[in-house]
Amino acid sequence: MFSHRRQPGRSLAETDTCLQTECRPALEGAAVLIARDDIERRLALLPTAAAVYAPRDGQWVAHNGRWLAPDGPHALVDGLEAQLSQWHDRPLTRPATHPLPDPPAPWRVVLLPFGESVDHGPLIACLACPSSLLPPEHSGPIQLVDTFGSYHVGSFALDRTGQLQRWNTHLPHILGWAEADLRSANAYAQHDNHHLLRTLCEAWRGQAVSYRGPAPLASDRGQEVDITLSPLAWRDGEVVQLIAVIHDETYRTHADTDLRLAAVAFNTVEGLVVTDHRERIVRVNDALCTLTGYSAEELVGQTPRLFASGVHGPAFYQAMWTDLLATGRWQGEVTNRHRDGHLVHIRQTITAVRGGSGEISHFVSLLTDVTSQKQARDQLDRLTFEDALTGLANRSALDHLLPELLSEPHEGAAALVFIDLDDFKLVNDTRGHAAGDELIVALAQRLRGALRNGDIACRFGGDEFVLWLPLPGRTDAVELATAITRRLLDELAQPVLLGGGMVRITACAGVALVHGGPTAPVTAPELIMQADTALFAAKRKGHSQLALFQQPMGQAVHDRARVQAELEAALSAHGFMLYEQVQTDAAGALQGVECLIRWQHPERGLLAPAQFIPAAEASSIIVSIGRWVIHTAIDRWVELDAAGVSLEAIGVNISAREFRTAGFTAFVLDALRAAPKPVPLLIEVTESLLLDDLDLAAREMHALAKAGVRISLDDFGTGYSSLRYLQQIPLHQLKIDRSFVAGIGQDHSSEVIVSAIAAMAVQLDLEVVAEGIETPEQFAFLSALGCQRFQGYLLGRPAAPAKGQAPQVAWQPPALMSQDTLTA
Repeated sequence: MFSHRRQPGRSLAETDTCLQTECRPALEGAAVLIARDDIERRLALLPTAAAVYAPRDGQWVAHNGRWLAPDGPHALVDGLEAQLSQWHDRPLTRPATHPLPDPPAPWRVVLLPFGESVDHGPLIACLACPSSLLPPEHSGPIQLVDTFGSYHVGSFALDRTGQLQRWNTHLPHILGWAEADLRSANAYAQHDNHHLLRTLCEAWRGQAVSYRGPAPLASDRGQEVDITLSPLAWRDGEVVQLIAVIHDETYRTHADTDLRLAAVAFNTVEGLVVTDHRERIVRVNDALCTLTGYSAEELVGQTPRLFASGVHGPAFYQAMWTDLLATGRWQGEVTNRHRDGHLVHIRQTITAVRGGSGEISHFVSLLTDVTSQKQARDQLDRLTFEDALTGLANRSALDHLLPELLSEPHEGAAALVFIDLDDFKLVNDTRGHAAGDELIVALAQRLRGALRNGDIACRFGGDEFVLWLPLPGRTDAVELATAITRRLLDELAQPVLLGGGMVRITACAGVALVHGGPTAPVTAPELIMQADTALFAAKRKGHSQLALFQQPMGQAVHDRARVQAELEAALSAHGFMLYEQVQTDAAGALQGVECLIRWQHPERGLLAPAQFIPAAEASSIIVSIGRWVIHTAIDRWVELDAAGVSLEAIGVNISAREFRTAGFTAFVLDALRAAPKPVPLLIEVTESLLLDDLDLAAREMHALAKAGVRISLDDFGTGYSSLRYLQQIPLHQLKIDRSFVAGIGQDHSSEVIVSAIAAMAVQLDLEVVAEGIETPEQFAFLSALGCQRFQGYLLGRPAAPAKGQAPQVAWQPPALMSQDTLTA
């Protein structure tokens, strides 16, 4: 792209190398002897020409940078510099001919520009001689023509008749002639071109002259050219041969345009560096200097290894050179070091430039500073894969990293450990969420400090942590994994200074082992499920417990996964149905129904909720099932209302996972708005739903209550039974758990508990619902306490709905049953 012929400052050695590589075989016998060295600003005989024109009686020798012949008639260089001093320090603007002092008197030197421009570059001094002295084997005037063969310059030798003697390969192209036509061409053919004829006459009189105008001969294109004409050989004092050098103006215009475009391209905002085939820097642009902190003078002659940062190892550069030499191009990101020491991240493209012979002559590199982009990517990675609270890896990082860890062949084993804090919710409830966050941060720091090299810790979510523990080359992997995990649990159990006081919290852990090999025996989701299953087993044993995953647990995991897949299929195939159980008032009149889901399993028959809801709650399928229940319950109420059946309430059970799903409240409200009439929907929740985040539960329930949804607290008395719940959530009902109802008439403590619940509900203006009623005596006792709603097998078992028909109440209390009779 940047031709060496166009660059000022060419060294003598480069000029000679250029002539040897690009002008052979024309130099064999050529009269090119002397060149100006632009770098050292002196004249010297080219070594290539010296080898051709070595004197018969002596050898050319180098002395003080000049070529000299110690003796003999061909000692041509002596005195030449002084003779040619007039163009020694300034550009040649036109050809010039100078006689040489004795010896050898008959010879003259012709000065010609070397290249497309007379204003730049080396000059070539050509010896013009009497034809009688020209040896046949060294036909200088003829061979000199070929010297210009590689420079987009036309040249030819001309005799006194105007006949062309020899021409180079570019002349036919410049003149638009075929080779055969040039053999019969005559320079005097254009009789109307008086300027050309006058110029030829001056040249024949022994003057070196210039001509600019239409191309000589019969050119079909008629383009303008620049011609230099110089005497080349004479006989008896008369010039008998001229050398003509033609510069194609069209090419020169294109060349100038290319140079301007190249200059613009070279001064781009990206750094640009050109090296030779030995990786030595020959040129850089201003942007490269800004990018590296070095000046152009400091960089030229150096190698790009000057920018090495030490970040990349030998393998990186070996791979780079392998690609570059194989394809001629390499692109990638490199970290370089600025002159002041800071690191610069570079996107670099290297292109190999090949010469005419196919060998690599240069490398051109384009460098773009991407430091800010890389910093932005790193920041994004931190936001994506780093837990904002603790600085540990997050769940996304684990999902990304764990498959890679399992796919890497390794000896020995590794352990995945699930850690969950015990009673962490109590810290949030008693000290606030800020204190809970402070505790999580402190424990995360403890984990990070207790891990070995190669261990990985991440915060899985909430108060859960996951650890990856490599156990390379160990045959006692079970014992080692257990010991490490126990040590970590003991570390976490140490007291923590929190808000001015000491807090001690324990944790449970589940451990799943994986053995190394070419491929992992389990997938990442399977291994996580195994560790989670082991954690569940540890939690069931109490606080600060540890459990190792065992195969029976694995069978339970697979069974649960199979059930979840079947639930997905049942949802798509309409395999669920809603049964309904009646609720009555004290007089036995139908007041509402509770919708209870059933699964018509293709192999196991009709399944009750207890047989599949736990598996559904362990995955997100419970959300889809719950939404189906709500839609179906609303449709059932609309159907009964159209049939004239009036129901005060239609109830559905809501799981904790379903309630906490984002968008649950909005879904319920949308479903109600889609109904043709207001639906008296009642949702039943358990106390476990309120344990995780009471504030969130209260906000969602207030939004539902505002839209007319009634809320019932199911199984009251079996959980924490905290009066705090009753103060914060908008309850309409309390449902006394069936276990207390079953004890009526048999267990005095059950009767006391039921009485207390009923009395409290009445005082709080809450409707009391007793479920699980199986005997008239239970019904009578509860009615006497003031319960408003009754539900149980005595009144009606859950049954499939009959289309357009009201649910049937199976038992009615005696019509004349008085209060005294009921309490007797």
